[in-house]
Amino acid sequence: SKPGYEFAMGYSRLMPDMKRSKSNRYDYKGFTSAAGLNSNIIDLSKFAAWMFRIREANQKEIISGSTLREMQHVYWIDDSWEFGVGMGFFIYHKKPNDMIGHGGHVAGYHTDFTIIPKDKIAIITLANADDIEVYPDVTGSISNMLIDLLLPEFRKTISIKESAVKLVSTYEKYIGTYRN
Repeated sequence: SKPGYEFAMGYSRLMPDMKRSKSNRYDYKGFTSAAGLNSNIIDLSKFAAWMFRIREANQKEIISGSTLREMQHVYWIDDSWEFGVGMGFFIYHKKPNDMIGHGGHVAGYHTDFTIIPKDKIAIITLANADDIEVYPDVTGSISNMLIDLLLPEFRKTISIKESAVKLVSTYEKYIGTYRN
């Protein structure tokens, strides 16, 4: 790890004796572009807010809104019409939500970053164990449970004004640790 950075400890899958072993951190060298990004919920939230802002704007911030929309456009679609691939993004159609995101897995960590552009909602799931499912297209995953169970409740508490999302204090009951 780098000086000044605190990383969550990654763990293996849960073993029959109900224990997990710690995962070693790796230097991914040639795979750095695929596995070398370390982030946290605060920075990923800022990234989601930037995406919501830039998708609707015509000004250029690193890239233009039209470029981001083009990257998040479906260029290949699964036979089910529920999953597609854009440029660096996966696109999911899970009624009634069209979702865009990308996830990843390295030893000891699973992550998923999904946005629902229509509602300006981001679902960011970070897990520090190999056997925690996080992807929204996996039945029983944490992201899937959040979408199915909590998203309707969040929609009831959200009021959108000029691209600013404001949550009523009732959202606090959803803060916690979720496990499948």
